[in-house]
Amino acid sequence: VLYCENPTKPPTNPMSAPKLYYTTTSCGAATYIALAIGGVTFDSETVDLNTGRVASGGDFEAVSWKGSVPSIVLPGGVVLTENVSCLLWAHDNAVKKWGPTAGTPEYYEMVDNLAYVNDAIHKCFGPLFWPSTDEAKVAAKEKLATNLAHCIKFVIKGKKTLGAVFSAADVYMFIVLTWAAFVNVPLPEAATEYMNGIKALDGVGSTYTAINTPKA
Repeated sequence: VLYCENPTKPPTNPMSAPKLYYTTTSCGAATYIALAIGGVTFDSETVDLNTGRVASGGDFEAVSWKGSVPSIVLPGGVVLTENVSCLLWAHDNAVKKWGPTAGTPEYYEMVDNLAYVNDAIHKCFGPLFWPSTDEAKVAAKEKLATNLAHCIKFVIKGKKTLGAVFSAADVYMFIVLTWAAFVNVPLPEAATEYMNGIKALDGVGSTYTAINTPKA
């Protein structure tokens, strides 16, 4: 069994498996996809960030004082609340191993790319979702365009993956690039080709579609 999501009933033993709190289109979706690719058994629950409530009705701040997703409650009670730590945990605890092997140069390349996506690309999208002035949104779009151009030239460089092999950094970048459609920002052709290539990989697009398909 890959996972069992029942947002109306908490797991019988909440410490028997990690529990991911996320939304289906935010960066938390990247951790969901990474866990699924790795065959990790986990519970999950969606969060309404506008109300601060989880799907079962509880107060999300009781889980994560930051009130942001992703948040993973690990067996034992430790809570991870940042994209890089959540994605690294998903990678390192995969049952079906994928991505670079821990301790190798390629592994640290993945860590480097995770930090890069978080700082250079993810953060540029933030102001486009927040209430702000037209001037602020124009400035944010200009910075995003500049950072994407640098990313294409120095990071993607026509490659199919950010690093030597497909990794959690690619899943993160895929999710972040999907946000362009939500804020009406045209992506450069190279970024679109990269995004579509990652989406086509086993477990990426299929999982993204599954969590964004309304349940009957």
